[in-house]
Amino acid sequence: MRSLLLTLLLVSAGGCGDDSNNNGDAGATVDLSMSAGPDMALLSRCGHEGDTGNSLGVGKFCTNQGPDCSGNGMANLCSALFNGQTPSADDTYFCSFQCALGDPPSVCGENAQCLCNASNQCACIPNKCVPAGDGGA
Repeated sequence: MRSLLLTLLLVSAGGCGDDSNNNGDAGATVDLSMSAGPDMALLSRCGHEGDTGNSLGVGKFCTNQGPDCSGNGMANLCSALFNGQTPSADDTYFCSFQCALGDPPSVCGENAQCLCNASNQCACIPNKCVPAGDGGA
């Protein structure tokens, strides 16, 4: 689980975000419902309201670990867990799950791929969220 969290953190542009918003508790729920008022759009590099995700749940919009990704097929981890306390255009809001280096392309479902960091820690990422020039696993 910790390796998946690290991979999702690294998917953020420039490795932005940390777990300081949950006091180091990787299982903590983060309520971001007050992060965007009616006059301010949600800042997001990837994941927008209305995104439904693929048949495995990868890419479904989420802002909260618990209710947004639970019951969402295999993708039950919300990337928003790694957003910093201050809203940023590099924040991400999508459901994901852990995969492994060398997994076949189909493991993450349609329109998604297994993306790994330098330590071979991998997570399923919607294709539209994959940083330019990164071919995945």
